[in-house]
Amino acid sequence: MREMSDGLAMFNPEGRLVFCNDQYRAAFPRSAYARQPGAHITDPVRAVVRNAEGPDQRRLCRFVKPECNSRCK
Repeated sequence: MREMSDGLAMFNPEGRLVFCNDQYRAAFPRSAYARQPGAHITDPVRAVVRNAEGPDQRRLCRFVKPECNSRCK
């Protein structure tokens, strides 16, 4: 799976990242640090908001309101 050309991430039923390949991390360079095994699914979303990575910050803010006090008004 590491050699796939596409990014891949697998989460367990508790929302924890079990596996992701380098291509998945490369697709999100500003928040790649948050995409590590054991991270909860909200950790990368918070990192995306924190680092202003991605086109739809307001929509993501619904999931991570504490991170959005100054970014999503």
